[in-house]
Amino acid sequence: MSVYLNPVWPWPLVLLAIAGLLAFSHWTYRRGTPARRLLLTLRWLTIALVGFVLLRPSLVFQTTSEEMSTLLILADKSESMKLRDMVNSQSRWDMMQRMTQESGEAFTALLEKVNIRQFQFDGRLVESILAGEKPDGTQTTIGDAIVEALQRSAGERIAGVIVMTDGANTGGLSPTTVARQLKAQKIPVYAFGFGQETVGENMNNIAATKILASPTVFAKNKMTVRGEFQGSGFVGKPVPVKLLLDGQEVDNSFITYQRNNETVLVDLTAIPKSTDAGDVKVTMQVDPQDGELLTTDNTISTYVTVRSGGIGVLAIEGKYRFWEPKFLRWALDRSPDIELSQLFLLDEAGRDAGAKGELDRLLSSGDYDVYVLGDVSANQFSDDQLRTLRKAVEEGAGLLMMGGYESFGPGGWGATPVSEALPVQINPADVQRKGAVKMEPTAAGLRHFILRLTSNEESNREIWAKLRPLDGSSTWSGEKPLAQLLATSSDGKPLLVAQDYGAGRVLAFAGDTTWRWRRGAEGIAAHRKFWRQLILWLAHKDDATGSFIRVKLDRRRLATGQKLSVDVSIEKADGTPLPSAVAQAVVSIPDGSEVPLELFKKGDAYQATFWKSDQPGDYEVKVRAVDGKEDLGETTVKFLVYDANAEMQQLAADHDLLRSMAEMTDGEFRNPEELPRFLKSLADRDLNQEVAQITQINLWDRWETLLLFFLFLSLEWWIRKRRGLA
Repeated sequence: MSVYLNPVWPWPLVLLAIAGLLAFSHWTYRRGTPARRLLLTLRWLTIALVGFVLLRPSLVFQTTSEEMSTLLILADKSESMKLRDMVNSQSRWDMMQRMTQESGEAFTALLEKVNIRQFQFDGRLVESILAGEKPDGTQTTIGDAIVEALQRSAGERIAGVIVMTDGANTGGLSPTTVARQLKAQKIPVYAFGFGQETVGENMNNIAATKILASPTVFAKNKMTVRGEFQGSGFVGKPVPVKLLLDGQEVDNSFITYQRNNETVLVDLTAIPKSTDAGDVKVTMQVDPQDGELLTTDNTISTYVTVRSGGIGVLAIEGKYRFWEPKFLRWALDRSPDIELSQLFLLDEAGRDAGAKGELDRLLSSGDYDVYVLGDVSANQFSDDQLRTLRKAVEEGAGLLMMGGYESFGPGGWGATPVSEALPVQINPADVQRKGAVKMEPTAAGLRHFILRLTSNEESNREIWAKLRPLDGSSTWSGEKPLAQLLATSSDGKPLLVAQDYGAGRVLAFAGDTTWRWRRGAEGIAAHRKFWRQLILWLAHKDDATGSFIRVKLDRRRLATGQKLSVDVSIEKADGTPLPSAVAQAVVSIPDGSEVPLELFKKGDAYQATFWKSDQPGDYEVKVRAVDGKEDLGETTVKFLVYDANAEMQQLAADHDLLRSMAEMTDGEFRNPEELPRFLKSLADRDLNQEVAQITQINLWDRWETLLLFFLFLSLEWWIRKRRGLA
């Protein structure tokens, strides 16, 4: 016991105040009659009591007691624990149960020292003893499990965390990050590693891990699908893999693994038919192999939209270049009715890219409605190819020749069959202009479909005036008699000239840097609309009417529980928005029911987020729109939700992770066979902690003190009253 003072003011000041009051009281009652001496005594007692309260004395008692700690035990019940790679071909789970049973006596001894809380975990945490349940979890989240176990044990002193797992973490918080937090709290991790760190002969498995395919493809066009397959136990053995469209095999190949746990890429191709138009389920599949551990992960699927009747565009460049081809693709990618194919005849180093043979096939295929000649010289084509190109234009195809150092006259095009179709006169002496070239539509050009960016002619002129200049342009000797001049430079030089040739349409465009227009939202929109309308005009689609509902998903394949972003736009045939239209959407889910999809207006389009992806299977987004009383119809897009089970894709145990966690927290890493002996040694340790308990009794803040104060004052008043003293 000890006495503790906590004065209201500094204690010298308190003592000085008390002494002053005592002296003043003595001076007041200096005449020493018995009654006054009694009153002085009472006054001194009152002042002393006030001083006692001002000093605020307390009695402090300290006792010690032992606080029982808590030991957390976490057992992994994910699906990977069923792998049979332990002694005598036991599964990891069976080995864990056996070691737990053999530790019964050690558990009993340990329970006398500490509290024990047992948990099982996979993707979630359950407080349960290790009984006869089967490991069936689809995730291993070691970090999440430890954090949640600590939260459930809040207020308890944790002596340590025993983790029994194979260490093959597949999600959640980083276990090493959690280990750092445990180190700061001085909580050790005792990790027991189950399973083999290398894949054994009895762990054969092939898992399809990824599939990549273009979300949209036109009928009769080749589609390449890439798959990733992770395999173990099949080193050196050719494994057949096949590609299916809506369940029908269309291509096949073989994959061969050079080492265990290797991921191999395989590309397979298909050419969808016109009858395939719509959403097609694309599947890459490996048939079950002899001795394979798991066969449910041999197949992977996604959806591709096959379109028929679209505009096929072939853009040919002499050698690889970046800016204009890249932004040409960006401009046309948002047009689902246009498919752009780009061919570079030479690579970045000027070497033959192996595309010349492909060029012959593409030109003779008849699959393209529009041909775009970039910066490419005529001598990169054979005479037959040039005649084939001219004939295609005569029969109705569109042709655009763009400017460049290898284009028009400098590229030798004046002496070719193609020059007959061009709307301009060219010769080898024509040169490439350098510097800024401002493009200005002519009066006819402002009204022409290609250059009409808005319906108002004056607004159209203002938009073109705001666009950045081109960087250089080609020059021509003149225009042909039947050609129509659509745009010139600010000094009157022709930039865009059009004419019909046979059943086809032809454009000569002196520029090749339209990507410079893409500054700001207005510039990006103008660039996109210019190229879309240019292609539509060349393909004789400039008079199309009606409207289209376009639905774009951010992906066609997602894991259970993931969200899906949906963009909906309603456009006229020329690609301009139809802001007066109203859209509604639902999603069909695998159980046959429909879930409303709430669309939010954003500008002239709609956006939505779909969350209810908890069922694996096929889903379908259905969007219907109306414009006033006009029904614009319905558009549907399918996507696939797969069961996100990453457990069986990582067969090897990860003991390095467990060792790292143990070392970081000053814990221990042990083999499963050491569990009984370790628990016995743990019972012999001093896991609990002596806790000091301090009790403080305030002597001044008590009812007795207040009673004495009033008693002294009352007694003084009574004596004064009785004796008639002032």
